[in-house]
Amino acid sequence: MGSIGVEVLFDEGAQLGRGLSVFSFDGHRTDVLLSAPSPRTYRRSPDLSPDGRWVAYESNESGRLEVYVGPFPRAGDGRWRVSTDGGSWAVWGHGGGELFFLDRSFTLTVVPVEGRGSTFTAGKPTKLFDNRDYFTRLGDRTYDVSHDGQRSLMIKDQ
Repeated sequence: MGSIGVEVLFDEGAQLGRGLSVFSFDGHRTDVLLSAPSPRTYRRSPDLSPDGRWVAYESNESGRLEVYVGPFPRAGDGRWRVSTDGGSWAVWGHGGGELFFLDRSFTLTVVPVEGRGSTFTAGKPTKLFDNRDYFTRLGDRTYDVSHDGQRSLMIKDQ
């Protein structure tokens, strides 16, 4: 009987390395996916594309939080910035052709994306609606997008 390869993608947090890692249950090992470029920067909140070829994440390496995409599992082989005016908490649309995120004013934003071979392209981000009342300080993404991309579910801050 064959084993099922199960992996968990996670950020290491401020205390460890501020980068992205993947834990493989079949091999019981942790591999660094993408290290932080310096002690003052971090890469966090990874989300794997539906086809498993790309990883979206946020980083402050430009001086503010922005959303980036890199190839999975070799995220260091390329990097494309998706957000144009700040961005965090990215989530892939279920078809993989859209990426949702919050811009720096907490507006839910969507951008059309396409990965072809070893290249990735992102279109122009479109603001959907102000998310400020639903932004929470829980420290992670508190929303998701429906399978058809027409609705979102959010946790409201009290």
